[in-house]
Amino acid sequence: MADEVILLDYWPSAFGMRTRIALEEKNIKYDHREQDLFNKSQILLETNPVHKKIPVLIHNGKPVCESLIQVEYIDETWPGETPLLPSDPYQRAEAKFWGDFIDKKVSGPTWVLWGGKGEAQEAGKKEFIDVLKTLETELGDKTYFGGESFGYVDIALIGFYSWFDAYEKFANFSIEAECPKVIAWAKRCLKRESVAKSLPDSDKITKYIPELKKRLGETCTTPTHYAVLSIDGSSHNPLYGPITGTTVKECGCARFTHYYVTAAPPSHYAVSSIDGFSQSGLCDLHTGPVAGRRNNPKAFLPLIRCLLTHILFYDPSWKVWGTTGEEQVKAKKELLEHFKTLETELGDKTYYGGDVFGFVDIALMGYYSWFKAIEKFGEFSIEAEFPVLSQWTKRCLERESVVHSIADSDKIIEYAYVLRRKLGAE
Repeated sequence: MADEVILLDYWPSAFGMRTRIALEEKNIKYDHREQDLFNKSQILLETNPVHKKIPVLIHNGKPVCESLIQVEYIDETWPGETPLLPSDPYQRAEAKFWGDFIDKKVSGPTWVLWGGKGEAQEAGKKEFIDVLKTLETELGDKTYFGGESFGYVDIALIGFYSWFDAYEKFANFSIEAECPKVIAWAKRCLKRESVAKSLPDSDKITKYIPELKKRLGETCTTPTHYAVLSIDGSSHNPLYGPITGTTVKECGCARFTHYYVTAAPPSHYAVSSIDGFSQSGLCDLHTGPVAGRRNNPKAFLPLIRCLLTHILFYDPSWKVWGTTGEEQVKAKKELLEHFKTLETELGDKTYYGGDVFGFVDIALMGYYSWFKAIEKFGEFSIEAEFPVLSQWTKRCLERESVVHSIADSDKIIEYAYVLRRKLGAE
């Protein structure tokens, strides 16, 4: 029986282009289903309940989310004669590092290049050029980022090339003048059939920008305004305001940039966000049953990692022990919601991966050493609220690797007092 492969996608998405290229490189036939990101389909919401964004790769009924995860999944599922990732562990790690760099650094400033103006646009332009220069240094004199073979890092970056004309037109600069090696590399990539078939025409994207700005008027007052999304864990009410500063924070694995915004309260962040093909809002992790990924554990693991390393988990955890008053109360509520999500996913399993201790357990277990501090200053009991999660931690603590690696909880509490004084919470 032939594999059923479906791709939920949006034609201008630089992220969706990655998955298209990977499928073309492997000669995999697939059913492309175009999505309207301003009116999301039920299948998109069901197959990606955590982030609710494209692309979603559905392989024999099992959804795989996040474009670079999809590229890796495609490479492992259909190894064939065209490897996308190196077989050497170190080279593979290097490729993933640069793919992650592209995810974190490239897309952040791009929205403002075509959607902003003034100081904000100039700041975004400088940031974008600096990132491309870093990539140009890594590329050096190689044909592709991996050497003579087209692969993972090339796929991660090349989709943005279809937007270069739009960036240049609306931000009034020349990428080729600043980074000629990147442009020469892009032209080499375009000679590959997989890339030529997967990237839309640059003129089409440039002509689409006015329509896109008009559609964004439903959520942003002008192209220079960014939606500000509440992250209090319950209310997702958007506010709107013009950018008043440059980048102030980047989340570890999420691909968006935060900006100061006029009149934005401390509990809000501004997000350069177009859900699905640019960046999705911070609130996405608050919604949707994470358990929906259980039917495809391999694809689910990176999503749990995203939840654990995301600002939406780290941020409330330190605020529980490091702040007071209303800010602490909101952080506590948010953190409890995340614990509930994680406990639901754990279910009756011994470990997150089943009977085998592994990736997700390691991702979460380091936080355990902070649990006592969180309980003490947050005035609640994790064990009382989440007994299943507490039993899981006890099982993990039976492992020598865990016992040898996590810090003593009492020392953490002492350290938390020191940090609280420095933060003005004492």
